[in-house]
Amino acid sequence: MGKVVVNSAIHAIKLRKFTNTLLDLLQYSMQAFIKSIQTNKFLIVELLKQNLFTQYKQSKFSLFWIIFNPFFQIIIWSILHYSGFLSVGSVQVPYLIYLVAGMILWWFAFNIYESVSTIYSKYSGIILENRFDLSVLIIEAILRQMIFFMIHLIVLFIICIYFKFHFQSASILYPVLLLPLLFFSVALGLVFAVWRILAVDLAMIFDKMMALLFFITPILYKPTYDNPYKPNFDNPLLSYIIRFNPFTHLILLPRNALIYGELPPIIGILVIYIISFVCMYLALAYFQRMKFKTIEKLLQ
Repeated sequence: MGKVVVNSAIHAIKLRKFTNTLLDLLQYSMQAFIKSIQTNKFLIVELLKQNLFTQYKQSKFSLFWIIFNPFFQIIIWSILHYSGFLSVGSVQVPYLIYLVAGMILWWFAFNIYESVSTIYSKYSGIILENRFDLSVLIIEAILRQMIFFMIHLIVLFIICIYFKFHFQSASILYPVLLLPLLFFSVALGLVFAVWRILAVDLAMIFDKMMALLFFITPILYKPTYDNPYKPNFDNPLLSYIIRFNPFTHLILLPRNALIYGELPPIIGILVIYIISFVCMYLALAYFQRMKFKTIEKLLQ
């Protein structure tokens, strides 16, 4: 009996030590991250200015390509829908509005994931020379994609004006409801920034999975609903997969508020917020913890 008590006490001490270590790591990671942002504001702005037009710097119409290049996908999917090749269900609004409202959210999430996850591979030279803190690169990547998102959102509003679409009162919460998608995308990017260096094959597999996630997220189509946030299909397995796809809820939350004025129960919103923020917080701690090991791998 005494041995059982002693073992229980040892396990309790180990659990408390692990918990305290984890909490200290999380606190240190967030404090260091915020301090770096405050110290390097000017550098972040300059890096942002430099990278905004880098992709199209050889073109005289760089701003045009930044705005409209992603929308060529919209044209393709619209043609497939209006020609009858793509069955999307009853979207209750002009399909172009439904499609663009979902696509810009997917681009936002995917581009943040891609920008953050390729930091080590894209900036390996700068990182190895230790010119500035990694948090500068992370914040610049996020801000750059937020600027692109705002440009795409303006295009969506122009389309809504053309169709004389009237927004519901819940649409005013759109920026707030966008945050869980941002948190979760950053979390994925931070984790796979490390894995692209330490576990290349896993990162490549997940890149392929992201392409698959696009099709199992209700972006192009609208499934039938018993509940606005529980999509159903004739195929039970497909319905199950889509329901437990995190991007389903992270994209439906802001899009449904914007174009339908629909909001889930407040408890549902809080759960999504908490889970996505905790994911980002843990991912940041993991990213900071693995920083030196990842840089060592870059040196090899």
